[in-house]
Order: sequence, then structure tokens, then C-alpha cells
Amino acid sequence: MLDKTTARTISADALAALQAVADKHGLTVTAKGGTYGGGVFAAKFEFKTGDADAEDYALYAPSLGLPPDGYGAIFTSGGEEYVVDSIAPRSWKRPIICKKVGTDQRFKFTADAVRAALTKEAS
Repeated sequence: MLDKTTARTISADALAALQAVADKHGLTVTAKGGTYGGGVFAAKFEFKTGDADAEDYALYAPSLGLPPDGYGAIFTSGGEEYVVDSIAPRSWKRPIICKKVGTDQRFKFTADAVRAALTKEAS
């Protein structure tokens, strides 16, 4: 039977093995968790191009009323600075994902809040 520790070890080993495949094709690979139980471990991995987040943002931002070139833009909210990091088009409530400047903390924002903040920064 597989336990959590074994699943994590297998995932780390698989990630290391998949790194060679990602390098060969000019991609990045990250482990995205998985499920385990009853002697089965189903790992999840994601392969992406280096600029996949920027491409997704440019594609989906206009449908939310945001500028397509807003990826990487810095804005202030609640006295803190944030950088537009990615977009989650299937999230209807808070589709804009931003990183707090100076940390790796990620926060979700509404499109309206980001649009207002970017407009304010531009003026």
C-alpha cells in the first residue's frame, strides 16, 4: 500500500526523470500533485513553454476588459504592490493571479479590481 511519503518520493523521482524530456523540447515541467490509495498513485505533471502565462494572459485579458499587454504590470492594492502573474479564465470570481512584490505569495483578484488599479497607476 502506498502512503503519502512514498507518493512524494515517487513524484520527485518522476519529476527528475521528466526534466530531461522537458529540456529536450524546450519546456519546463512541474509536479502538480496527484492521488494515491489502494496501491495506486496517479501523479500529475505539467509541461509549459517559458512564456505560457504571458500568452494566456494576452489571449484572455481582453475578454475581461483588461489590456492584453498587462502581463507583468505592477499595481498597488491595500498599500501593497502586486505584479500581474497569470490568468485563470475559468475562474468567474477572481481570475487574475498576482504576486506580491518582494515575495512569492500569490493572490487572486477580480478583473474589476485589477482594471481599476492599472488605470489608477497609469494616470
